Amino acid sequence: MKQEIVVIPEYTAEQYLNTSEPYEFLYQYKENKFMLKQLLQKMKAKAGAVGVKCFVALFDAYCQMQAKQQGVILENSTQFDGQELELFSGEYVCDDLGVMLQDKYGFENIICRHPIMPIRRLVNVDSGEERLQIAYRKGRFWRSLIAEKSTIASSNKILDLASNGVLVTSENAKALSKYLLEIEDLNYETLPEQKSVSRLGWVGGGFSPYVDDLVFDGENNFKNIFNAVKSSGSREKWIDTMKSLRAEKTAGRLFLAASFASVLLEPCGLLPFFVHLWGGTGTGKTVSLMIAASVWASPKLGEYITSFNSTDVGQEMTASFLNSLPMCVDELQIQVAAGTKEFDKMIYKLTEGFGKTRGAKSGGLRQVSTWKNCILTTGEYPIINANSMGGAAIRVIEIECTDKVYSDLVWLCGVINENYGFAGEEFAE
Repeated sequence: MKQEIVVIPEYTAEQYLNTSEPYEFLYQYKENKFMLKQLLQKMKAKAGAVGVKCFVALFDAYCQMQAKQQGVILENSTQFDGQELELFSGEYVCDDLGVMLQDKYGFENIICRHPIMPIRRLVNVDSGEERLQIAYRKGRFWRSLIAEKSTIASSNKILDLASNGVLVTSENAKALSKYLLEIEDLNYETLPEQKSVSRLGWVGGGFSPYVDDLVFDGENNFKNIFNAVKSSGSREKWIDTMKSLRAEKTAGRLFLAASFASVLLEPCGLLPFFVHLWGGTGTGKTVSLMIAASVWASPKLGEYITSFNSTDVGQEMTASFLNSLPMCVDELQIQVAAGTKEFDKMIYKLTEGFGKTRGAKSGGLRQVSTWKNCILTTGEYPIINANSMGGAAIRVIEIECTDKVYSDLVWLCGVINENYGFAGEEFAE
């Protein structure tokens, strides 16, 4: 397509430095970005020929002045439909089409093609680290995610948000990073600030998750466990059932006691210990874990209770996350089937109460994970054998399960699957 040939007037140094004529001439082409950039380079050369070396800087200042006079820089605010709160948006245009920013030439640059904004600043009670809760909408529904400040501040790391559905690519990553941090800075006093925690158990004089207004900001892998720690059903029904369980004086009674004991280790200055129940099928070994879990959380398998189908690092991370609450691990035979015959290493590791020292990706060392809880395990085999060292043996209470942990296992499972979580919160209080 043939382009219009523009004749640039011959301006003097006086006109460049003391009038707005050259800049008015160039500014009239602001709607044609390609032509504007061409003329900008030509006029820069012409200005330089008459001794004016700062033409581009002067034109930038003229564009900013025009934008301000035309009302581009206003007391804007986010105008997303269904937004949780309204924030000052500065120079950004934030509406249901997404986020846009008008450049100095008057062109609209798209920052993100869907509504997105920070809605909450989270401060971790353990580490003091700040995170941002980001709300975004694609389609009709709002969603949110929690991201570390270091992720948002990096044009490379912010690409990780794409896995959550945020429309961020290498093209808009830098602009989106700048937008989110600028909106937070512009609304620092307005943006709600909440305490957050990445684990369960004793924290700052309270007990997670029973501290008011405490937000979970930990690994997504543990979100299901965190959400499982709640109460449901009838408190009285659960208590009556546990009274009946205790009256039979089986291994189920011991697991119930160990579940309560777990949260006493830290205030009493004690080390973690194992309680292992082993024996044949049909005795209710898994039900014993469900009894222990029902003190604090939903005992349904796959929610609070884990299995031995995990790595050493996974076990350490789970223990650190639970922190004070009992760690309920089912099916020791999974490890046996994989060829593991000695469990002393696992016993020593988990009863030490702290993890390995590991390096951080950004350099230096990561914070060492710690825990003080009871580890409740079940399986078809004992966890201690003739070759076990004495240090491992004295850290384990091991019971062979020859009789049922309760006379009516089906009824017991039905009750605790519907009624749970009341006793733990009261006991911690």
